Formats: sequence, C-alpha cells, structure tokens
Amino acid sequence: MAESGRTPQARALLQQCLHARLQVRPAEGDSAAQWVEVQKGLVIYVCFFKGADKELLPKMVNTLLNVKLSETENGKHVSILDLPGNILIIPQATLGGKVKGRNMQYHSNSGKEEGLELYSQFVTLCEKELAANSKCAEAGVVVEHGTYGNSRVARLECHSNVPRLQVRSLVRSHTGDWMDRWSKR
Repeated sequence: MAESGRTPQARALLQQCLHARLQVRPAEGDSAAQWVEVQKGLVIYVCFFKGADKELLPKMVNTLLNVKLSETENGKHVSILDLPGNILIIPQATLGGKVKGRNMQYHSNSGKEEGLELYSQFVTLCEKELAANSKCAEAGVVVEHGTYGNSRVARLECHSNVPRLQVRSLVRSHTGDWMDRWSKR
C-alpha cells in the first residue's frame, strides 16, 4: 500500500466488457456519428494528474494489462493478455475530480498538452504490448481509444457480465519508486 498523503500521478478504472462502443464524433449535417468499438475485453478509463511523467507509463501499462481481472468461461481470472481480449481506452478527466461543497474541481489534473502527450503514449504502449503478445496477435485483438479532450461527446455503451470495477492509482513513494493502490468498486 502506498503511503498516505501521497498525490497520485495517474488513475485508471478498469471494467470488463462483452461489448463496448464509444462515440468519438457526433453526427453533423450529412455525416453519421463515428464510433469505436470492441468485443469481449477491457475498458480502461484513464486520467493523469499534475506532475505525472512518461516514466510511470511502462509500469502502468504492464500492471493494467497483467492484472488478473478478466474472467474466462470456466470462471478463472486471467489477465487481458492471457484471455486474450480487446481494449477500449477512454480519457476520463472526472477520475481526477474532487468534491468541494456541491461542485467538482479538477485542479489536480494535468494540463491539456501534458495530458494529451501522456494519453497518446499510454495508448501507443498498450498497442505495442498487445502486438508483441503471441496470444493477442493470433486472436486479432485490437486497441481502440477515445479522443483526448473531446468533452462534447460522452456516449458509451458497455455490456458487461460482471458488475465489478477496479480503480487503480499510481503514486510515487519517498524513494522515487512507483507504488500501486487498488480499490474495488
């Protein structure tokens, strides 16, 4: 467990899915809405905080893709890499919100440029990990992702067989090592 009082550098929420579809662009004029979708796999909602840097990304990706959260048909829990399953990554600034009175504040979130850079690198690392995994390559699994900073569109359809969510925060310890904190929801 991480030391109390340490500020998280990133937060991710994991949700198993049988099918998930995210609208990345609304319908405009004669153009239909654009969607990205995945079949059985994992939805990863991710938020980066001020002070986060690219050093945390390899550990974050390794941890999220190797946690034994995905359930097989016989009830055994395996990683998304061992399943193998698809991944839908969604930037979710609200994971960094704090309640102040009756309002939410997002002062701890990274700036737009920093957040976009970290998000893009996170997506790329996830794609590389899945491509390098023989089970995932053979199964043809995909990584799809939402558009960073696209607050106008928040339409997600997710069908899951398990109501459980996992929240993960990464904090830096006093020695400079990354510590993990899990919360089951």
